[in-house]
Amino acid sequence: MVRWRRLASTGALALALLVAGCSGDEGDSGERGSPGSVDSGSSEGGGGADGDDFAVPLAAGAEAVARSESGLFTVVQFIVPLAQRDAAIAFYDDWTQAQPDDYQRTASDGGGVSWQNAPDAEADKIIIVVLAPLEGDDFVAITLTVGPVE
Repeated sequence: MVRWRRLASTGALALALLVAGCSGDEGDSGERGSPGSVDSGSSEGGGGADGDDFAVPLAAGAEAVARSESGLFTVVQFIVPLAQRDAAIAFYDDWTQAQPDDYQRTASDGGGVSWQNAPDAEADKIIIVVLAPLEGDDFVAITLTVGPVE
């Protein structure tokens, strides 16, 4: 139950960040990277196998994957085991660096990390959030949010 409450609050946070970040950001022109997939089960990195296209791949070890649509935004939430937190952060560091858009990486004092792109007018805004684990947690929540710039 705590996991789902945390995932729900993570989604609200990511959506708020996305809406706040869509206030006139302009970035380099270019296309997004190739889309991954979202699966309702688990993933070994790069997405699932159910055929749903999503602009951001899932980190290895993704569990409890949930996808929701909120107006023009799509939010994918999942968890990874705490032992795979550093690998998930390295995965999204590598993935964002390989994309044509510039990504701003922000790390909090508490251990959370987020990435936000600066897309051109035709591309989607993407926000990736790896939350800091709470004391006693054996997992880390990750939220991927994609939506239009305006």
